[in-house]
Amino acid sequence: MPARLTMELKTDSNNLRYHSAALLHGVVMELVSPEYAGKMHISSLRPYSQSLRTVQGKNIWKLCTLDEEAEKEIISVFLESERKDIYLKHYDETLHITSKELYKTTYQDLIEKYYFADNERIMRLQFCTPCSFKQDGKYVFIPDIHLIYHSLMKRFDSFSENNSIWMEEALEDLASYTEIIGYNLRSTYFSLEGVRIPAFQGTLTIKLHGPQQLVNLATLLFRYGEYSGAGIKTAMGMGNIQVLEKSNEFQKGKAAKGGK
Repeated sequence: MPARLTMELKTDSNNLRYHSAALLHGVVMELVSPEYAGKMHISSLRPYSQSLRTVQGKNIWKLCTLDEEAEKEIISVFLESERKDIYLKHYDETLHITSKELYKTTYQDLIEKYYFADNERIMRLQFCTPCSFKQDGKYVFIPDIHLIYHSLMKRFDSFSENNSIWMEEALEDLASYTEIIGYNLRSTYFSLEGVRIPAFQGTLTIKLHGPQQLVNLATLLFRYGEYSGAGIKTAMGMGNIQVLEKSNEFQKGKAAKGGK
């Protein structure tokens, strides 16, 4: 079952950046059981994602899990009432957890809410932290629709025990019927262990064509992406996705462009 724990972190310095999430990943692995940490070390696709952002001057750490075992091993540790501080060895600094907010759902609930709904054909996506993909041994740091869908479908089927959505034909249809109609992106890098990974970050507006069932599948995948992330190194802080609601960010963007 997907779960999301959002925490505000306060620090006495101004050292935290989105790539500091890689350090927080180290904290997570120190707190889980040794058996689970060993299991994750050899896993190519991890059942969790996490990211660090600065929102209105606040450091927001989002920790998401994709199955029940990950929730018990990871999120439960930070829900302990006495867990109020995080020590980062790299900065020799203690981060204070000032708030915690937990939201849980199920794969079936996501399907019923988004796949069996009358979803709109225009979506605005925000890649909150740098996103990148790897194909044929090379980094792909542009928003390749095919790679985005492939990443989300692969994660969904890997961690959903009773539901499967993968079909090669469905992937090809999603890619061919998705049109990019607007973007506000920039190229950037994500620093990880001395390596600068090329990536992109920003907003992407898409229009979904084809049958309504395909629109609903795309909506389900992007909503799931708010938990799983997309692309590479999502456990380290990359690929955090948010679907922007029309009632706030989406409408503001249209108003700024003179849209109706």
